[in-house]
Amino acid sequence: MPINRRPFEPHGIALFCEDIRNEVGGSISLIGVYQSDLVVPALPMILPKFAIAITVVTNPLPGDIQRIKLEVFFPGDGERPSIDINREVSTKDAVTNKKSPDPDVPPHMKLLQNIFMSPIEISQEGFIKVRVHINDTRIKAGVLRVIHMPEDESSLDES
Repeated sequence: MPINRRPFEPHGIALFCEDIRNEVGGSISLIGVYQSDLVVPALPMILPKFAIAITVVTNPLPGDIQRIKLEVFFPGDGERPSIDINREVSTKDAVTNKKSPDPDVPPHMKLLQNIFMSPIEISQEGFIKVRVHINDTRIKAGVLRVIHMPEDESSLDES
């Protein structure tokens, strides 16, 4: 059966957590990973640490330099992101898989970026959204819902 080696659709993954630590041997540890919700007992709420691990997978792009824009929107931001990072990335600096030893995996490029915030204020319920722009392509990399649940309500759930 022939293998379909179509190019990847560009996609991204954002993991929201309390901290990201670099470990011996090149691995990272994500500490306090949020699943789908960030539940806060009061608003506004100051988080001592907040981090986002972003991975974007795309087709190998022609040329040496790619324009990358990372945007992080917090509840209440509207159209203007709280974090707006513009940078140029060399394809030599990206994790590139031009000739995979696995014939099932098409050529692709991974872009990795960790964002750290300390402290960070959460002022209202809503969504924390991560968007990545590679040249003219916009990728929705992830979303975390912020929910306000007063402590007296959360203690009722545990009984």
